[in-house]
Amino acid sequence: GVTASVDVLLAVVNPDTVSTVTAGRIVKLGGELGIRNIFAVGNKVTSPEDREFISERVEAPVVGYIPYSQEVGVRQRKGESVCAEDLKRETIAVLQSLEEIIDE
Repeated sequence: GVTASVDVLLAVVNPDTVSTVTAGRIVKLGGELGIRNIFAVGNKVTSPEDREFISERVEAPVVGYIPYSQEVGVRQRKGESVCAEDLKRETIAVLQSLEEIIDE
């Protein structure tokens, strides 16, 4: 089936209950479909409490946390592009971590 060509399933999770519940459903469905590499990334994280909230509620390894960026939101609303130079170091580290996982 289609999932035979899926290398990684990545759930992007905001630090709120709706998002963590949705991520739980995604992780469960991915497992049922036989996807072996299922990970999560915390998104719009503003504090250590946000990190803890996500990691305690998502049943997949969290490969990193992307900090909230007001600037990214402003640029997206204006229809402007967001390039690597605009991203914070933590975001770039998460992207590099994902690249390593996918290349394995």
